[in-house]
Amino acid sequence: MLEKAFQEPNFRVCCLGRFKLVEVGSGTDMTPASRKSRALVGYLCIVERPIGRERLASLLWGDRGDEQARASLRQAIYELRSMLGGNRLLKLERETVAIGDDVGTDVAAIMTAAQSGSLEQLEQALSEWRGDFFEDLPSIDEAFDAWLQSERIRVQGNLVNAALEAAKTGMARGEIDPARKIVNVLQQHDSTNEIVLRLGLQLDHLAGDTAAVHRRYERFCELLKSELDTTPATESLRLFQELTARSSEEPEIVAHGPRSDVADKERELRHQEGAKDAAPSGPPSIARGSARSVLAPSDLPLAPGRLDRKWLVVIVVVVACLGALAWAIVSRSYNTVPAVGTPVSSVTNASPAVAAERLLLGIDANSEQTVDLAGTEKAARAAAQRILVRDPNNGEALGVLAVLTPYTRLREIDRLLARALRSDPTNVQLLNWHGRFLTMVGRSHEALGDLTRAYDRDRTTPSIAANLVLALLLSQRPEEAREIVDLFRYRGQQEESSLLHVKYFLYTRNWFGLANYLRVPPDHLSPARAAFFRLCRETAIAFVTRERDKFPSLRASWRNETAIEPDDTVQALSALGDAGGALDVIQTVASSRRNADLLIDPGWQTIFGPGLISLRRDSRMAALFAQWGLSDYWRAVNHLPDFMR
Repeated sequence: MLEKAFQEPNFRVCCLGRFKLVEVGSGTDMTPASRKSRALVGYLCIVERPIGRERLASLLWGDRGDEQARASLRQAIYELRSMLGGNRLLKLERETVAIGDDVGTDVAAIMTAAQSGSLEQLEQALSEWRGDFFEDLPSIDEAFDAWLQSERIRVQGNLVNAALEAAKTGMARGEIDPARKIVNVLQQHDSTNEIVLRLGLQLDHLAGDTAAVHRRYERFCELLKSELDTTPATESLRLFQELTARSSEEPEIVAHGPRSDVADKERELRHQEGAKDAAPSGPPSIARGSARSVLAPSDLPLAPGRLDRKWLVVIVVVVACLGALAWAIVSRSYNTVPAVGTPVSSVTNASPAVAAERLLLGIDANSEQTVDLAGTEKAARAAAQRILVRDPNNGEALGVLAVLTPYTRLREIDRLLARALRSDPTNVQLLNWHGRFLTMVGRSHEALGDLTRAYDRDRTTPSIAANLVLALLLSQRPEEAREIVDLFRYRGQQEESSLLHVKYFLYTRNWFGLANYLRVPPDHLSPARAAFFRLCRETAIAFVTRERDKFPSLRASWRNETAIEPDDTVQALSALGDAGGALDVIQTVASSRRNADLLIDPGWQTIFGPGLISLRRDSRMAALFAQWGLSDYWRAVNHLPDFMR
């Protein structure tokens, strides 16, 4: 078995970077032209076991019917066999397909080299690591994309951990220089990994290269500062201090990092020279949450012509008061309160029922606003019913009644919204409500039609943009969702734009993007919203720096933060490996919202996300779908949700 493990295969599949299939003996590139054929070969290479044909068909052609998907699979297999001649690439059985015995991968080569005990062999294998796992195979199919997203994290983690263990073993044997080369390669592919950093520092110290210890740590500090605006973990800082303290040739290291004393030295020089009016050589950078030493604004001398801080505060307060007074006068003249992000004209020109309902939609459940929800709901319902007495097909009134119907009666909501749209098919608010409802019952692809039409007519209302972004994310179309999120940034609605960005990063699990985006959170946030953004950034940094020892405390924080939207909590807990906690959140929220908070989504729609396939396979899901009324609804309308089709 050991001899077979080291035997060079006849075919090599390059998984790390762009997919490539090469015949080892001749070096001939035999990469299939079809992306789905490449995905088929790549998937079988990684799972390394026979897979049922039905599973492969649904994995790669899930957007087609069963028969058409099976036919597409047969065609792909035929092309692969024709290209390579017989069963050299694939092993075919009546109901299963597996990768051939003569096929190897760069992933397997690295893992084998890591276990071989030869750091030279491992270094050579790592030289074939040229990019992200299957970096050119996104957007194949919803199911395959979800598998690729999680597998990419798993494969990189396994490769780094195996190479780290090999380097540690080599360090114990005294193979310092070869182990350093391994660590240097790992830092190229996982540059923010604190564990890799710490092993590199130890190896530099054992090599007697104190300058390399400083260079490695300083580069890491600069990287975290420039890309994440954070500092190394306490354990890394402590190790750096211990290693540098052992060398009598190096000066004492400041605890805040290799460059944290720059500001203090500049301030000391200015005081010594008596330059009271001298401006600093460069603006001090203030890192939020950072332990680095920086110049506080009060430490800076007052530049000529600059206003005193106290007078500046007074001016700001006066301007704010005048603005509040002007707004109160304007609001009283309209005799109504517009919903957040809704143009005043659209509210004042609406019917009483719609005006009352839009007021409800504009209230943020996590904000500090206090509004009589029950009274407003009652008024909206009564106004809608009065309108329907005069006009039984009034679209807006029917829509209001649909929104005010409890989510225990899904079929009734569906019927009311369908009637409303037949009466008024171009009404933006009706399109928005219907799209939101379709998303809620797992029909996100259908929701895109209504929400896109609503968005084309009204690009200023936050709820329309947010509902469309969610539908796009659930439909595995992140690029289109990002376009809308980025456009929303320029509309003067900073907090709503930030919420959309955070949701995008959580759903796509782009941890580096999330950490970088929240480097400077919006101003004037409520305490709950500020705490949510801080938790998002802490979670993202833990993923980027591979600090898995922080995961337990982060899981507890996400479970305990009740003010966070449930879909965001579920995405975070699932990524942190707490699938049970994620499902508990959905179950608790859905149960608590069944008969109350009529205008708030029930919280279960996040389960339809592409990254939560494993969660949907939980044995409790069938019972929960029945409990929530979704199973009865799907049967009544004869329409399965997207993930079951």
